[in-house]
Amino acid sequence: MKNNLQKYLEKQVLQFGANFKQVCRDSDADAVHDMRVAVKRLRALEVLAGKVAQNQIDPEASGELRHLFKLSGRIRDMQVQQQLLDLMAAKLNTSFGELAAYLKNSENKSISKFSEFTGKHSDTDFTGNLVKEIERIFNTAADSDLTSGVKSVVAEIIETVRLMKTDQKHEEYLHEIRRKLKQYNYLLSVYDKQSSDYPELLSTLQHLEKANNLLGEWHDLDVGREILLKFLGNKTGSSFTSYNRYMLLLETIASEKQRLHLAIIELLEKELGI
Repeated sequence: MKNNLQKYLEKQVLQFGANFKQVCRDSDADAVHDMRVAVKRLRALEVLAGKVAQNQIDPEASGELRHLFKLSGRIRDMQVQQQLLDLMAAKLNTSFGELAAYLKNSENKSISKFSEFTGKHSDTDFTGNLVKEIERIFNTAADSDLTSGVKSVVAEIIETVRLMKTDQKHEEYLHEIRRKLKQYNYLLSVYDKQSSDYPELLSTLQHLEKANNLLGEWHDLDVGREILLKFLGNKTGSSFTSYNRYMLLLETIASEKQRLHLAIIELLEKELGI
């Protein structure tokens, strides 16, 4: 387990570094996504390290990385929403030029804020302290403790998701379920393929991937709804000639969100047993 975790950590650091540099150069959409995935995986390792060390991990180690993740999230949202809007426009056989311009402007502003924060910093300025903390804990822990730690964290994630899933009246829980299931997915990924547990884990990973894809679609629609409501603001049918088209878009998003919500709950119950 220790060797697998070390290799996984090193891979995420390299992934973050390469994509961070690409994002700083041109804010490439794929690079933004891949950089954020690397951060999520590093944070999953941080959760594991905290469990193994009984929370004796410096809480400030990932402070600036968390802020960078938040700023890049805004860029990612705007880039995804532009793609989603194109799909919605094609589906509804119409156009939403005003919202498209609004999204592009918001993306540019988000890129400026990201660039201002990162400045002349290197990638290791954001990951260095966290990586040292994780390595310190992993290097001093027994292999059996690391394996137990992964199983313990995964068990806690499953229980948290199960409790959240019972309250289907509060959709905001789906955001947290999505975050927890991603951590579950990342931690299971460190298992050795030669392990006797791997065939069962592989099946679980495949179901998790499906669940995470559905949750990702739901999340994008939820973000789109919030942005659309903000865009409409005080606009009314009398002051905004395209108002009816945007209300149709809002209704379509709501309908698709509900469909995905039901599909996600069904998948959690039938395929993941949660």
